[in-house]
Amino acid sequence: MALYMVFIEDVEDKDGERCIMPTSEHLEDMVVLAWQTGAYVFCFVDRAQHLAMMKSIGMYDERLNSDEKATYFFTGENPQWERDKPTGMKLCDYLYRKVERFAIENGVQVVDAGKCSPEQINAMIEVVSERHGESAVNEKLKAELMREYNSRYFNVPVPELPEDKPARRWWPFGKK
Repeated sequence: MALYMVFIEDVEDKDGERCIMPTSEHLEDMVVLAWQTGAYVFCFVDRAQHLAMMKSIGMYDERLNSDEKATYFFTGENPQWERDKPTGMKLCDYLYRKVERFAIENGVQVVDAGKCSPEQINAMIEVVSERHGESAVNEKLKAELMREYNSRYFNVPVPELPEDKPARRWWPFGKK
């Protein structure tokens, strides 16, 4: 079964050292998240390919209670990353490049959620809302979608996004 992943920086980390890589078997969940954060969706053919990518970037996995799901974590300082990372580059950017390289070398399909039409995103928001409840899709996301609708259909210029919204950043669902 396919597995979808989004790679985003943790917005609460000012140094760019922490990243979040949520995964789901549901493409709609990840596309909505990617559209909201300006990220891309990496489409792995199965869990094995995803695990191979995680190992290729130096992440570790631990099975929890013989569950099918695995958790991935950093083990503190990673000498290999510090040795291989170019001077001055943020760790998140370095790891993202490694994920991109794996995707290119292994034929992982990448979806640019920014190229989805407002209609496509709205349809996916409906699916996500039905699956997880209305609170899963926060007001900020709905406001952004309405801005796109208004700019397209009513010729209203799209306002600039605030400076505090860099690409590949994570805003947890359910927070306003």
